[in-house]
Amino acid sequence: MNIKSILLLFCIGGAGFICAQQVGLQLGNQAPEINLQDLKGNSITLQQYRGKIVLIDFWASWCAPCRKANKKLVPLYREYHSKLFGAANGFEIYSVSLDHKKESWTFAISDDDMYWPAHVSDLKGWDNEAAQRYHIDAIPYNILINEKGIIIAKNLSEMELMLKLKDLSEQSTN
Repeated sequence: MNIKSILLLFCIGGAGFICAQQVGLQLGNQAPEINLQDLKGNSITLQQYRGKIVLIDFWASWCAPCRKANKKLVPLYREYHSKLFGAANGFEIYSVSLDHKKESWTFAISDDDMYWPAHVSDLKGWDNEAAQRYHIDAIPYNILINEKGIIIAKNLSEMELMLKLKDLSEQSTN
């Protein structure tokens, strides 16, 4: 085998590895299921929010940009939570914390006034089951899914999220 053949094999193998990591995470794909516990120890699944537009939000109490983003999500949640989006009945946020300490996680939720119900974590930090499944390597990071659980947007800024929700809401009235 010559050098060109070996390099070609590495390139093909590397591309396959990269593609394999992204399976299920592309726009138009079904979002992988998440099943984590809330602050009270109850299992909360992503599936429970089918029928709604859902923002899966990966964050942590120790992440300053996350905390800033949290505060910007509050008015968007307030405005769009009860809106109709065509077949979708409302907007929910499914917050996945990458914290290790429950006390820090709980304090941040209260301090940032994150009053939506779906706050989940396994308190394993970067080893969080959902973060692994979604290949999260930086936070804050979010994924927007439609009422059928299909990924429709990823890593939206506050403005991009607002415009997307506004657009989805207006589509349902036309």
